Amino acid sequence: MSTLIHDLLPPLARRWHRQRAAGVCRWSGNFSSWAEAAEQCPGYDQQNILEQVKNAALRVRAGDGAFERDAVVFSRPEYSWPLLSVLLHAAGRKEGRLRVLDFGGSLGSTYSQHRRWLEGLPEVRWGVVEQPHFVRCGRLHFETENLRFYSSIAECLAEGQPDVALLSSVLGYLPEPRRVLDEISASGISCLLIDRTGFTHNDRERITIQKVPSVIYSASYPCRFFSRTELARYLAPFYEEVASFPALDQPPSFADFLGLVFERRAET
Repeated sequence: MSTLIHDLLPPLARRWHRQRAAGVCRWSGNFSSWAEAAEQCPGYDQQNILEQVKNAALRVRAGDGAFERDAVVFSRPEYSWPLLSVLLHAAGRKEGRLRVLDFGGSLGSTYSQHRRWLEGLPEVRWGVVEQPHFVRCGRLHFETENLRFYSSIAECLAEGQPDVALLSSVLGYLPEPRRVLDEISASGISCLLIDRTGFTHNDRERITIQKVPSVIYSASYPCRFFSRTELARYLAPFYEEVASFPALDQPPSFADFLGLVFERRAET
């Protein structure tokens, strides 16, 4: 019956139905610092998060689902067409060869979700930079010729210059996001894609605590929502914002989740 109801709903209602069934994240608080928020929740490096993500990814690999995102297995394909457009545009500049540095890319979720549309390219090198325990798991269970796992940006860069730096649903979970942006800016990567990232309606940074529903995994951790103006200003010496699009996530009432595309300035 649940499947029948899902099939009969229009697209937006289907998304609402799926989110209601899976549970929706909640954000609370407006903390003065990251440290203040971190004192009140366990954080993102909990082992149970990795276990849930790994089990979901293994289910997808076994054919029990179309793709995994944030430890949730989706039964039908769902693509971010703007993200794909950026990746294929970057590949077009290099005769169909694509190298991606996917910072905070979990166990290769974004790559696996969109792999169907990348398989026709002559070459794909997708490097995930993650926490050490995710890297160990990725190398053991999911690494392929196209998908690699690294413990640092420098380690990924040592194997070749990426065409795109992808930060999908990660920048808001870093204690010091500017340090990562500085490292990417210094790398010379020509395209920076910041996807599934929260920006406040009042254009003021806000630090919250995000609580994940137990149906996904039991966890809570600090989450930062950015000022879009300030983020663009910080990147301006190296990158120019050239496009934006709504992200796939359901936002809280005080913010939007967006994808932002930045291209490197010619003089840098």
